[in-house]
Amino acid sequence: MSLLKFLSLERIESYRRVASDSEGLLLARYLWNIALCEACYPTLSLFEVALRNAVDHALVPVYGHVWLSETSSMLKPTEKAEILKNKLKLNPAYADNRNQLIVSLTLGF
Repeated sequence: MSLLKFLSLERIESYRRVASDSEGLLLARYLWNIALCEACYPTLSLFEVALRNAVDHALVPVYGHVWLSETSSMLKPTEKAEILKNKLKLNPAYADNRNQLIVSLTLGF
């Protein structure tokens, strides 16, 4: 069974360079893109962790640990809501919930 039955031609159409590109070539480009993303993931993951920690290390001396709370005056309402949502998901068995909270944040935060 062809992968196109699951993906659809419309899904891989953005990989077309010229009108004569075959469906097989489009699928090959799509799969190559997946492989490239997979290869970049470890670096992106390390960058995300390093960035979150660097932001925290830079802000704590200036604003204290309160910068990362739903009461922080420097965060937008959506960011405060995300912090509160993530706090509710933290494992109470861990002594250091603050580090858990930092880990739970996304790159978009």
